[in-house]
Amino acid sequence: MIKRGVGLSLALLIAGYASSGAPDRANTETTVRPIITEFMTASNTVGTSVAVVRPDGIQTFHFGFTDRENGGRPTDETLYEIGSFTKIFTTSVLLQLLSRGELQLDNSVTEYLPDLDEAWRDVSLEQLATHTSGMGDAAQALMGEMFSSEQPITRARFIDAIDKIGRESEAGERWRYNNGAMALLGHALTSKAGLPVADDSAYEELLRLMILDPLGMNRTSTMLSRLPEENFAQGYFGSAPRNFIMSEHLGPVSPAGGLISNLEDMSRFAMAHLVPESNLLERQWLDLAFASRFEADQRANNLDQMGIGWWKYAERGRDIVWHGGSTSSFETFVGFDLEHEVGVVILSNTFIAQQRDFEERIGIRFAGFDLLHSLSPDVQER
Repeated sequence: MIKRGVGLSLALLIAGYASSGAPDRANTETTVRPIITEFMTASNTVGTSVAVVRPDGIQTFHFGFTDRENGGRPTDETLYEIGSFTKIFTTSVLLQLLSRGELQLDNSVTEYLPDLDEAWRDVSLEQLATHTSGMGDAAQALMGEMFSSEQPITRARFIDAIDKIGRESEAGERWRYNNGAMALLGHALTSKAGLPVADDSAYEELLRLMILDPLGMNRTSTMLSRLPEENFAQGYFGSAPRNFIMSEHLGPVSPAGGLISNLEDMSRFAMAHLVPESNLLERQWLDLAFASRFEADQRANNLDQMGIGWWKYAERGRDIVWHGGSTSSFETFVGFDLEHEVGVVILSNTFIAQQRDFEERIGIRFAGFDLLHSLSPDVQER
């Protein structure tokens, strides 16, 4: 049974900027502004929206421009592509169905997708959710073609590519980030919910039923045409404006990276991970999402351990739970310091080359890590 009373309680929390016990807005801005300014200057980012999320309230801040050429300013309503953070919506649906006893993590993906080759019978839903399926990344190859041709991906091509690319390792043997596996998980969950997998809009219908409507996330979609286009930020690839909207072309790969959203909606989603009473999942299922399922050993990518969708990283003595996202012109970070009950959402309209991100520590993830460190109570009290 879907809970329908969540949106109102979250709306009250979002309105509570001056709620008792929360740091006042001026103090929070004193922490946020220099970190985001440094990030934007070093990376040449054009515009950024930030939310600081605590159980007793949400504070939002905006910097730069939605459109450098015309001077628009971002607001809570400004729309951004959130890229791979879409994967967390997909794994959240998995956890909801698990909490209802409608599936098990070790169920085979072929149980829900009869058009998938039986060779994949040993791949479980958990392995898809933790990037340990051993499958080659069919989506990555198709996305390369999509960028060059600007033609949408079809489901037939996606399923065909899975079989052609084949297996890189045995299921559960090692970790490797995999867009195609997460997209396939979205297909399996859509099928489990009784929705037509062949229809590209079915994934969004699944999210709307299980996450978006219950949380009051009215400005989140895989299709820009379903949103107020005047709120969409101009995207930038480095310093160049880029008008290609990746979300409109992903089709069957949408569960791995197809959502567009704004700071208000993303703050609601983040709050739902700090306040179980306002969540679609009880605390035990959130704990399962955040708990380590696989030693990823990817410190170069700021990833020590893999949960259900979420990544865990030890940063300056703190365990940070986080996930990011990027498209050809947008970047996203959402992370939590669970011990100190603080979360951060950062949305930007500029893509930074990964090599610069890692080598120079200028990427959006590092701004997120710095914010979470600086916002913790022990640092604030110094």
